[in-house]
Amino acid sequence: MLADKIFIYHLDNELQKLFQLGKSFHARDVANAFNLITRVAFLLCKESIIVPLSNYMESDLSFRILNKLRSPNMIAMKGIQLVSSSYNLKELFERKQIQHGEKIYSPGFHYEDFVNPSGNVNLPGSLSKRPAPARILKRSGLAIRELRH
Repeated sequence: MLADKIFIYHLDNELQKLFQLGKSFHARDVANAFNLITRVAFLLCKESIIVPLSNYMESDLSFRILNKLRSPNMIAMKGIQLVSSSYNLKELFERKQIQHGEKIYSPGFHYEDFVNPSGNVNLPGSLSKRPAPARILKRSGLAIRELRH
């Protein structure tokens, strides 16, 4: 049975640190496993996978995996849906500058990649305001869950 949408939270950098994945497994093994999990999740849903935008912006691993999945067809069919409590990238960037300070410009963070004078943005999927608070969406930890509206 296919889910309509699948919420993916395993790409969260803080969650990976919490479970000490970097100490327990080789980085290549973690990357391969998360790449496979993300692709399988996409195959198991009818509409789209849902990923927190901050996971995409704050994790090299998430950034690479989602960019590999990006294609014109994937974007047109909204196969990847990025969600945030912010209404747009500018608002998110301002909030994250307050939260992380100058760290936002360090390696591993990708907010700066989207800040340019031309205003062109090339995300791997559609961006929308999340329908529920983050604590509800991430209560399952590393599990992949269906997000119900």
